[in-house]
Amino acid sequence: SFDKTTAQINSHPFTIEGAFYLKDSSHFLLNVSSDNLTFENATQLVPHNIQRILHNFKISNPLDVLATIQGPMAAGTTPLVNVIWKIKNSSFSTTAIAFTNCSFSGLFTNRVDKNLPLTDENSEVLVSNFSGYIGAIKLVSKNIIVSNLITPVIAFGMQSACNFAQLDTTLSLSSIRFVSGNAALNILYNGPLIND
Repeated sequence: SFDKTTAQINSHPFTIEGAFYLKDSSHFLLNVSSDNLTFENATQLVPHNIQRILHNFKISNPLDVLATIQGPMAAGTTPLVNVIWKIKNSSFSTTAIAFTNCSFSGLFTNRVDKNLPLTDENSEVLVSNFSGYIGAIKLVSKNIIVSNLITPVIAFGMQSACNFAQLDTTLSLSSIRFVSGNAALNILYNGPLIND
């Protein structure tokens, strides 16, 4: 085993600690963490098939990341990977929508079902306690789940309470005007993350 040590990965400092067990069934355990890591640098640390999905997102502010990687040391095996991160007061955009002043925490795992192999199909990204703004409208969501990273599916429920003036300004519709009153929004979606 080795204590915390600092290593440079893509010119950014990471703290690494862990252990390698060589007796009986040889295996390893690594904890890797970094603060103020740009999203672009974070995407460079994952396999290309995961990068393909992450390139659909843009996050302006740095994030704090902690990854735990463990598994057998035999060639051709896949380790168990769990990554958690936190984002505060950042802009966040996808190919379809853009949020400002976002805060949320996230978790990636490649073992959703413990009875299945560690694969992209058995992987998931869970975003918790999301809050962000589209224009003047604040949206919140308890959980946003992206599952099956081969053909990713996203599921979420988002809620908002706003007034009609905020809704009118944000939507900027030419054929409809929202003049006065209040709105309670509940947006549910379960479907493809990426349009082919």
